[in-house]
Order: sequence, then structure tokens, then C-alpha cells
Amino acid sequence: MNRISVKLGFSIVVLFLMVYFPIGYVVDKAMTSFFYQHSFQELDSQSEQIALYIRSQGDLRRVQDLLPGLQVTSRQTFVLDADEHVIAHSGSYPTEVPSLSTQDWQTVKGSGSVQKQDTTTVLVARPILVGETLLGAVVMTAPLEDIAASITRVRSFLLLAGIGALFLALGFTIVLSRRLSAPLLQLERVTRQIARGELDVQVKLASEDEMGSLAQAINSLAADLKQYRDSRAEFFVNISHELRTPLTYIEGYIQVLRNKPDQTASTLQILEQEAKRMRLLVNDLFDLAQLEEGKLALLQEWVDLSEIVDTTIQNVKARANEKGVKILFEEDPVSLVYLDGYRAQQILLNLLDNALRYTNEGMICIRLTNREEHVLLSVRDTGIGIPQEELPYIFDRFYRVEKSRSRDTGGTGLGLSIVKKLIDVQNGRIEVRSQAGWGTEFVCTFPLSEEGKSE
Repeated sequence: MNRISVKLGFSIVVLFLMVYFPIGYVVDKAMTSFFYQHSFQELDSQSEQIALYIRSQGDLRRVQDLLPGLQVTSRQTFVLDADEHVIAHSGSYPTEVPSLSTQDWQTVKGSGSVQKQDTTTVLVARPILVGETLLGAVVMTAPLEDIAASITRVRSFLLLAGIGALFLALGFTIVLSRRLSAPLLQLERVTRQIARGELDVQVKLASEDEMGSLAQAINSLAADLKQYRDSRAEFFVNISHELRTPLTYIEGYIQVLRNKPDQTASTLQILEQEAKRMRLLVNDLFDLAQLEEGKLALLQEWVDLSEIVDTTIQNVKARANEKGVKILFEEDPVSLVYLDGYRAQQILLNLLDNALRYTNEGMICIRLTNREEHVLLSVRDTGIGIPQEELPYIFDRFYRVEKSRSRDTGGTGLGLSIVKKLIDVQNGRIEVRSQAGWGTEFVCTFPLSEEGKSE
């Protein structure tokens, strides 16, 4: 009973039986009632015809003409006079009227009909009236054996139909349970493989129902986990390299200080640069950890993005001049925006750093515009661009388009992830458009209302 196909099949069979038995019971009762009602109606119709014949003759003695016809029927027929004496009866039956009590006879005398049933027969008694004068009564009975035989035949048919339907249901259940359980078993097998770290597996299920949607979700999960695992492994390699390099520099230059005190100034400058590099890396890791846990505190206020852009450009202008890259700033009159000014500068600084890193010549254009209830901040460069297949992943943590560990072009893969999360927590959004060899444009959208305020 641990297999889902067995449980599913058992459930379907139980459901079938739960439906079949009440229906069979109702049909049996309905057919039994039908046969009894049919017998009463048949006896009532025949007794009425006999009563009409006697009334038309006006004399009970003329009923003897009916005896030959009454004897060929399977019913017992009695003709009584007004004093309850049997005038005639069909077949060689006793002259005593069966199962007709005093109260029944009083009902007949009162011009009423009687319909009764006991353990062996069904009975109908009908008065014979000429005007308002009671000439007598016609009493007809039928044995229950005939009705019971008909009911038994119907029950046999119901039983055979039920057995046939049960076997049909069993066959249908086996096929259906296997068809329904096969995708579930496949999903279970694939998820176990994913749990073991086999992330290259795929669920091959082409249906468009909920099962197909679940299969797609599992495939997406496997792809995301593989991407996360690969990027995490790459991140650890990069972080190890990024940390090992400045530490190696620091150790080496400490030895230089010991052996060559005359080179103190230049050596200290290098040590300061490496320490700064390590501090920036650790700060990025700390910011990312806080953003992941939702613990980053925001100090939001109404800020002028134009001032933030001017300040950030001044911070990177020297580096841009060294590379021969021109920075342009185009702005329309824009409203104040409810943001954390420090984090807004961090967003723009990361985007500019990313643009300078991959732009060897040309320019970087920053544009600030209003659009309906939002302010748009775009950063467009003329750098190497991003391949289309890489675009879905550039905001993933630890992901780097540039796979090398070059200190000039290879970042840690945290900058854009931090940018997106900083924009998300302030109810903004970021989009990217890029093409290899054409350049890249990031567009940040911030709301003008206080809906960006942290709760």
C-alpha cells in the first residue's frame, strides 16, 4: 500500500463501490415497488372489467359466463354477493375469500376499493354497483411468487451488471492509476536526483495541466540550483583570489619595509591601496548579507538625484580621464525623489564602475528624466556589451560576465546584485538593454511618491 498507484487504484475502486451500492439499492427498491404497483394496477383493471360486465348484465348469476375465461388466468377471482357469499370463483379454489377482513368488507360496502398485501399474495377488492345499490364485489388475488421471480431476475441482472462494471472499473483503474502515477513517480525520481546534487536532470513531461506546470517548476528549480552552485563555486574561487592577492601584496611589502626602509613611502601607498581593496570587498559582502536578510536600514528623505549624479561623476572622473572615456550628463527638470541618498549614490557608483570597467573608449551617458509618476535614471556606455544569453543572470549574486580574474576587468560579481536589491527595497525597478559590441544601458525607475518609504 506504499505505492501511489495502488493507493490511487484502491481509492477509485472504493469510490466506485460507494456509488454503486446506493444506486443498486435505490434501483432494487424502485423495481420492487414497480412490480407491486404493476400487479395492483393489473388486478384493479381486470376486476373493474368484470364489475362492468356484471353491471351491464344487472344479474350476478350471469357471471357464470365468465368462468371459462377466468379459469385460464393465473389469478384467483371471486364474485361475492351483498351478503359476502361466493357466487363464483375461478379454478378449483376454496370458496372462502382469502385475506378479506371485516373492515375490508365494510370498505367495499362503502363503495371503496381495497388493495392489500400479505406474505403470500396481493389482493384487490372492488364493489359492484348498480346506481347506488351494492350487488356484490369482485375480489382478485395474485401469488407473490410471480412478483418475487420477476424481482429476482431484475436483481440477477443488476448483480451481473455490477460485476461487469466492477471488472471494467478495475481495468480502467489500473490504466488510469498508472497514467496518473507515472508522472508523479517521474517527478519523485527527478527531485531525488536533484537532492543528490544531480542538477543536469530534466522532467520530460509535456502536459499543459498542473502536472506540467509542476514539471516546469522543477526543471526551473534544477536550472536555478545549478546556476547558483556554479556561480557560488566561481564566487569562492574569485573571492579567494581577490583576498589572496592583496594579502600576498601586504606580506611582500612588509618584507620590503623590513629590508629596505628607504622605500617606506611608496610601499605604504601600495599597502594602503590593497587594504582599501580588501575593505571594499568586505563592505560589499556585508551589504549583500544585510540585503539578503532584509536587515539593511534605510534613511529615506526627499533627495535631488541631479546633485547625487554630479557628486558621483566627480568621484569617478579621474578614472574616466585615465581611460580616455568621456562622461556626459543629460537631465530634464525632475522632481525630488523619496530615497536613501547614500544608497542612491551607491547604486549609481556601482553602475558607473561597471561601465568604466568594460568601456575602453567612447563615452558614458547619464540621463535623468521624468515619466508620469516616476523618475528615470539611465546609464549607457559604448563598451563591449553583454551577450544576450548572459542577460538573465547578470543580477544574480556572484555572477560575472567576465570570467577572468583580471584585477582590471574582473569584479567579484556582487555589484549588480547589490544594485538590484537596493533598488527593489526602495520600490524601484531596473532594466537592462545590451548587445555585444554595441554597449549596455541600465535604466533605473524610482517612484515620485512616498511608496518607496520603508515600512
